Amino acid sequence: MSQIPYLEKSIRLALAIVGFPFTALQALLSAYQLHKYKPIGERVWIDERYLHVNATGIPQNHNPTVILESGMGGSTLDWCLVQPELSKLTKVISYDRAGFGWSISPNELPTCQHGVDDLRQLLQNMNLKPELSANQLKNAQPLKHDLQVIVLSAGRQSEEWKKDQEKLLHLTEKTTQIVVEESWHSIQIYQPQAVIDAVKRILDNNRKRSTNV
Repeated sequence: MSQIPYLEKSIRLALAIVGFPFTALQALLSAYQLHKYKPIGERVWIDERYLHVNATGIPQNHNPTVILESGMGGSTLDWCLVQPELSKLTKVISYDRAGFGWSISPNELPTCQHGVDDLRQLLQNMNLKPELSANQLKNAQPLKHDLQVIVLSAGRQSEEWKKDQEKLLHLTEKTTQIVVEESWHSIQIYQPQAVIDAVKRILDNNRKRSTNV
């Protein structure tokens, strides 16, 4: 077995000694910020860790609960311009996935399946009865063919990105696309009203369908 050269060992040791104060400082600053800036919402325990959840509003007119899912690296803060308006119509939930925002990191390498499992457990622990697309996540089944889906696509993305968005139009038979021309990728931040209007449209259609049943 080859051994690490003495010079390389010395360099590694020197870097570790120099870098330790900065690492310790970063840890202290992170702990201070978590203590100073309290999250808006609650902690919901899942096994031996918790997820940070911001639940607002109450169900009205038979509207289902709206679950706001952040993009990779995002948090509940991404929805600060959208959630208050939707909360006037129904119960709305935004949450930080494990390892992001104020949620504790998982003990193992996170995967998409872990994210689905966490959301399923989160809804169960909050005694929520998910409906529409949340119900599909809970049961881990394909989307129903008659489920209404609105795809919001940012108009200021590259042409290649826009082309990839067209693949989402086959999610269900009732999938439609709205191109938000004056927005970059995070539409809920650049053009929050577009998101609010799309959710309102789905809630209205869901209410009409429930009334006609």
